[in-house]
Amino acid sequence: MAEQNLACVQVFSDINSPEKCGYCQKTDSHYLEGGIWSFDLSPQHEQYLLDYAWRRCGKFIYVVDKVKNCCPLYMIRLDVERFSMSHSQKKVLRRFTNYLKGSSKAKTTETSAEEGAYHLVEPAKETTAEPVPVLDCNPQKKSPRKGMGPDPTKGPCLKAKERRKQNKKASEDTAATVSKATQDKHKGNIEKTLEEYLNEHKYIEGYAHKFETKLVLVNPESAEYKASEAETHRIYQAYQVKVHQDPPGKNTLKQYKDFLVTSSVKPHDGYGCYHLQYCIDGKIFMVGV
Repeated sequence: MAEQNLACVQVFSDINSPEKCGYCQKTDSHYLEGGIWSFDLSPQHEQYLLDYAWRRCGKFIYVVDKVKNCCPLYMIRLDVERFSMSHSQKKVLRRFTNYLKGSSKAKTTETSAEEGAYHLVEPAKETTAEPVPVLDCNPQKKSPRKGMGPDPTKGPCLKAKERRKQNKKASEDTAATVSKATQDKHKGNIEKTLEEYLNEHKYIEGYAHKFETKLVLVNPESAEYKASEAETHRIYQAYQVKVHQDPPGKNTLKQYKDFLVTSSVKPHDGYGCYHLQYCIDGKIFMVGV
């Protein structure tokens, strides 16, 4: 059997006692269905467990009791191949791009410039041209007088049913023409892919700020991680205080590493445990784990 098909774990069976919830802070309200302590796992093993709603905290992997648990925990999974950004997400990306450019009000400025351009156009001068004579192509055709029979300039009189048929056909023809014109207008508008949107945030000469992402290997600890450990630890502390109302001094560096850095998953074929660091002007402001 190949080495990557083996795993070394310890299974816990007596974990039915409730614990304190880290979200709502209620005591005796957090229940687990199962848990294992992992000593050696491959990325494929961990992926298999995550697909079945298991969660990992350091080397401890567990699954919650969805019926008894006070706060339901949902796995956030995204099918990147089928993902399509919403209008609000595109709007946020545009605002972020404007921030990187250093012109958060660029849209307003451009609109004002366009509006001001109209004031540069001088109004056309009124001219008093002589009236152009109208040529009558049918001088002998005269409007019929009242009581002289049907109007020769109009078609034959139709019944109400026939008029409704003609009006309906005219409406359908008009709708088809408008629909075709709309399709031709939007035919060349191809929606940007997510990669194209994200590439707009890459640093360009002249931008006020530089945005970049770094994929950092944390198990084993790489040189990039060690260089940024203190900075990412401060971000974790701020998150715990803001979201979970933890005391400022509770989350030590050891607790941070045991929770989000230490892992039994060994890297294999490019897979493993990484942190995705988001930086602006060289400073980390967010970390994905």
